[in-house]
Amino acid sequence: MRGTDETAAPAPAPAPEPPPEPALGPPPEPALGPPPETAPGPAPAPAARRRLRAARWAFFAVVLVHTAVVGAQPVLAGSYFAGDVDAIAAHGRTGSVLPLLSVLQLVAAVLLVRPGRGPWWPVPVTVALFLAEGFQVGAGYSRTLALHVPLGTGILAVLVALLVWALPVRARSARSTGAR
Repeated sequence: MRGTDETAAPAPAPAPEPPPEPALGPPPEPALGPPPETAPGPAPAPAARRRLRAARWAFFAVVLVHTAVVGAQPVLAGSYFAGDVDAIAAHGRTGSVLPLLSVLQLVAAVLLVRPGRGPWWPVPVTVALFLAEGFQVGAGYSRTLALHVPLGTGILAVLVALLVWALPVRARSARSTGAR
């Protein structure tokens, strides 16, 4: 005779749970991470290009004004040497504005680097220009022309090089290919 434990019926399966009651309101959104506007990581390429383009244009505009003011300096000095005694006062006032333009250019250079993600080298070049223009103003007021004239020439040369570099990309690429 066999044991009773072998003839016992298997335990019944648990009853399925009833489906949950539908919630009121819109269905919940799937959890895929933070929304796109707060998602960490690098900015999309078009936004980064727009920031760089805007920073490049701002830098170009400041360098253009800075170069124009520095370029006016030899004209004013030449006018003084040609006999227009009032030109030296304008030369002095214009020269006194140059360090302010260097500070504005420094702000534009920093914005070019961050958040524009442009090259870093315009920042130290602009700091060097600021220092050179400080020496330039001092040499001019002390009438040390042996330093004042060549330093002014060097400042203008650096600004013209910066201006050519800062030309908007389309204008620079059209110039290099000969297209208009």
